[in-house]
Amino acid sequence: MSGFVVVPRRRLYWGQDKNAHNEVVAESITRDKFDFILSHIHVVDNENLDPKDKFAKVRPLFAKLKSKLLEHAPFEEGHSVDEAMVPYYVKHGCKQFLHGKPIRYGYKIWVGATRLCYVVWLKPYQGASTNISEAYAEYGLGAGVVLEFVDALRSKLARIKFHFFLIIFLHQCH
Repeated sequence: MSGFVVVPRRRLYWGQDKNAHNEVVAESITRDKFDFILSHIHVVDNENLDPKDKFAKVRPLFAKLKSKLLEHAPFEEGHSVDEAMVPYYVKHGCKQFLHGKPIRYGYKIWVGATRLCYVVWLKPYQGASTNISEAYAEYGLGAGVVLEFVDALRSKLARIKFHFFLIIFLHQCH
């Protein structure tokens, strides 16, 4: 919600000011209950964060999501790898701006999906500091991401053959 309805302070969602009050939020949960829950949710120890990882605070959530997506993935022979944008408008170090796109502001996430659009694997993009496996670092970011997706599929279905579809744009220099 905070990415779409931006207010200076979170507590304003429950306030009486017509410019900030949000019925969906106010009717769903009380302000005090929300504050209590939010103050007790911690995914990682803030004292042991990797300073190079801009998603360090939510990295365990991504890991769990990836394992569950792969665990419940339907068998498909055809897979694709592409980028997806998650709309987000509040300031954050990983937020991207893509000029001329339908979703111009947000988080870019690498997505591996089946032919029928079931998301099997994902990896958040954090610019040049995107964590790529050491084994694939020499191939660059794009190829490294694809090879990590291949490894994830092989870990589930080791003896199955897959087909990967990639869209590659070549820019011509003048």
